[in-house]
Amino acid sequence: MPRLLLLLLLLLLLLLLLLLLLLLLLLLLLLLLLLLLLLLLLLQLPLRRRTTDRRTMDDD
Repeated sequence: MPRLLLLLLLLLLLLLLLLLLLLLLLLLLLLLLLLLLLLLLLLQLPLRRRTTDRRTMDDD
């Protein structure tokens, strides 16, 4: 019986570790997504400014 209990405890610990790893992976993915979004925004800002500058120049 004690061996079974030990095995169960080990299994529970392994499950907890797996869950923690999954959570960490999810957090990393979220961070990567946020970074990508920020990069896209930063890349789009100058382009928009340039287009507006060109438009104003064309209007002149």
